[in-house]
Amino acid sequence: MAPHSYWFGPFRLDVLRRTLHQGQTCRPLSERLFRLLLALIEADGDVVTREALAERVWEAEGVTDTNLTQHIYLLREMLGQLHGERGYIVTVPSKGYRFGVPATSTRYTEPLQIERWREQLARLGFVSERAVGQVRMTFVFHDGGVEQRFETSNDDGATWTLASVVQSG
Repeated sequence: MAPHSYWFGPFRLDVLRRTLHQGQTCRPLSERLFRLLLALIEADGDVVTREALAERVWEAEGVTDTNLTQHIYLLREMLGQLHGERGYIVTVPSKGYRFGVPATSTRYTEPLQIERWREQLARLGFVSERAVGQVRMTFVFHDGGVEQRFETSNDDGATWTLASVVQSG
């Protein structure tokens, strides 16, 4: 099963939605920027040649070195990496690029069945249908992995955890 997200630094790459998140900010990525970032992350710190990146991102269309360099620049800019600074995307002279920080992948081990939770909580009288409809997703980082919580609350501020999924790291 392929990962649904990759976490690195303050960022999360959502593979399913092809978006890059930093805190509350969500940026949709173009198809090529997404493929480029994903290829570097999936290489797990290994060097990816310019040719391999061109093949994976542009497929049969072909690409010039200038176009690849421009896309690397755009990714670095999105990641807040200053010119010449070693960080997320590292240039390996005469070889290609590598992802310079560790990335942690997460998979959702069970689907969130929000309708089931909504019905159960409403039937028990804990919260109104309106309150249950607003679900907040949070991540709690532990030494052994990441716990993903889906929570809801009512107008009085009472909070219930609807589901909790633990991913070992």
